[in-house]
Amino acid sequence: MAIQSDRAPCSAAGAIAAAALSLLASGCGGSPASPDTGASASHSVTGVVFYDQNGSGTLDAEERVRLPGAVVSAAGRTATADARGEFTITGLPGPSATLSLPLEGLPPWFEPGRLPSLTLPLPAGTVVAVPAVLPTGRNHPNTYLAFGDSITESLGATLRQGWPILLERQLKAAWGEASVIADGLGASRSEDGARRLPDSLAEARPAYTLVLYGVNDWNRCAFVAPEACFTVASLRDMIRSARGAGSLPVVGTIVPVDPTSTAPRVADRNYWVKIQNELIRPMVIQEGAVLADAWTAFGPESQWPPLFFDFLHPNDEGHERIATAFAQAITRPRGAR
Repeated sequence: MAIQSDRAPCSAAGAIAAAALSLLASGCGGSPASPDTGASASHSVTGVVFYDQNGSGTLDAEERVRLPGAVVSAAGRTATADARGEFTITGLPGPSATLSLPLEGLPPWFEPGRLPSLTLPLPAGTVVAVPAVLPTGRNHPNTYLAFGDSITESLGATLRQGWPILLERQLKAAWGEASVIADGLGASRSEDGARRLPDSLAEARPAYTLVLYGVNDWNRCAFVAPEACFTVASLRDMIRSARGAGSLPVVGTIVPVDPTSTAPRVADRNYWVKIQNELIRPMVIQEGAVLADAWTAFGPESQWPPLFFDFLHPNDEGHERIATAFAQAITRPRGAR
C-alpha cells in the first residue's frame, strides 16, 4: 500500500515554471528568490560624447563641443549619438561595463580619450561623459584658419559673408562651438600661399587649417601640362606646414569658373581645373590630410552658372556649397566617407 504524503508532489514542469517566475517554491522545498543583480540582469547606460579639449577625461564647463554620430560600444551592444551627442545603450548584462569609441564612428583625427569603466547598475539619472581627443598640441581648440585667395576673402558674397563665416555657422550648429579665421589674399596663387602660411599658423595657432587655393594658378600654368604646374606641390607644402605646426589640414579641391562667361578659354580653364583636382585628391590622402571636395559640391556643369557672382567668384549659394564641403569633411565620421 502506497504512503501518501501530505505535501503536493513536485513535478519537473512545476519546478521550471516556479524558477522562471521567481515564485516562492515552498511546495518544492525551495526558498524565496532574491533580486538578480548579477551578470544576467539587463542594464542601460546613458551618456554624452564630447571633445575633451584638455585630455582630462572629465567634462569641464568650457568643453561645449559634442560629437553627433559617434558610435559607443559596450559588451557587444552599440548606440549612436544623436544631434546633441547623447546616447543610450540598453541590454547590458553587468555587473560592469567598459565603454569604447570605435574610430569609424569618430570624425577625422579624433581618438578615444580616457574612457570610463562602469559598475552596473548606475545610480538613477547618471549621464556618463565619454571623451574624445584631438592631437593639436597647444593650438587653440575649436579654432579654424580658412586660408586662400580672394574667394576666401569672401568676394562675391553678400555683405562679404562668404564661406568662412558660413562654415563657422555650420560648425556651431553641428558641434556647438567654432571660430573660423578668414585669411584670404586676393589674386594670390598656391605658391604664394605656401610661402605665407607658416607666419599665419604662428599667429593664429589654429586647431585646423583649411586650404582653398589654386584657382589663380591657371594664369601661370595655362600653357603647361597640369602635372607640370606648381599647384599640387604647393598644396603639399601647405599640408606639411600645418602638420608641422600641430594643426590639422583640410584641403579643398579647386572650384570651377562660370562656364557662361565671355572670358577667354573658359572651357579650357575648367578642364584644367578638373584635371588638377584629379591630381590633388590622391595627394591629399597620401599626405594624411582630409579632402573637402568643393568641386564636387558645385554639382554637374549644368548647375554652375547660377552659383557665380562674376566670372571667378561664387555668389552666396556658391559660398554656401564650399562651406558645406568643408563642414562635411571636418565633421563626418570616418565610416561614413
